[in-house]
Amino acid sequence: NLIIEGRTNSSNLPTLATGSYYIDNQVNSGSMLFFDIDIQKFSNNGSLIWSTYFGGNDNESLSANPGSFFPFNDGCAVDGCGNIYISFSTRSSNMTTVDGGCQGFLDNDLSNFNDCFIAEFKKHGQLTWSSYFGGYSNPYTNYYYNAVHGMCLAIDKKNNIMATGVSQSSVGFTFVQYGTAYFDNSNSTPGDQEPFILKFKQPDFNANVNYTHCTTGCTGTATVTINTTCPGSYTYNWSSGQTTQTVNNLCNGSYSVIVKDTSTGCRIDTVSFTMAQGLNINPVISASSCPFTCDG
Repeated sequence: NLIIEGRTNSSNLPTLATGSYYIDNQVNSGSMLFFDIDIQKFSNNGSLIWSTYFGGNDNESLSANPGSFFPFNDGCAVDGCGNIYISFSTRSSNMTTVDGGCQGFLDNDLSNFNDCFIAEFKKHGQLTWSSYFGGYSNPYTNYYYNAVHGMCLAIDKKNNIMATGVSQSSVGFTFVQYGTAYFDNSNSTPGDQEPFILKFKQPDFNANVNYTHCTTGCTGTATVTINTTCPGSYTYNWSSGQTTQTVNNLCNGSYSVIVKDTSTGCRIDTVSFTMAQGLNINPVISASSCPFTCDG
């Protein structure tokens, strides 16, 4: 599918949404001078699947300058599960913010003149996380270029979000030091724009299988346990054809289970193991042939 992020002040943009897809049917600024973000999703054959406005009571932009008509940042990305991420610059104080849960980052308020805004939509368009990201600029050296601006986005192999942008913020900007990664939490020249880089980490998911060996026949059992900081609902597809969290009547042999997130259908882990037959000991006792001999 093709995902497009743009900006518009048109009042007659075609909108379309079905099921859980997010929808806003009208431009929010109410002025030809202000713009909203617009999002479209097309199928591989060019059919329009989803189209919506996304904005607030002021101006949204894809460029560093919220008043600019020349966008330059790549603020749209799709992960391996089909989730859609967008980023842009906003002056709006009433943007829709959504807590994604799992102790994820959330800033509900516009910091200053403008902030960056970032949002996540699930594969089928449900808005599941959205937040301002920014700080305060001091001094205000340039009316258009203060605070934080729209970010370029990229997704790594684990669906973590990598983002970079420019900021003039000297107060209230969120810094997090991670391990031995490069870290600089100061603006060397207050009032000037400096680049920044962010990483938003997806919750950890790890599946384990606890199983008991067969002793005789097909009597083995196996259970999947999910270790995560963000509980959810999951589906289980075993190589034996079973689909429950615990499976029974397993014979000796090799097995695997694919664990998927129910809401997205996205694979979160695959576990393989071998069911081996346990020892079945049946002692046979015979007496010694004569007292004090050791032939029993």
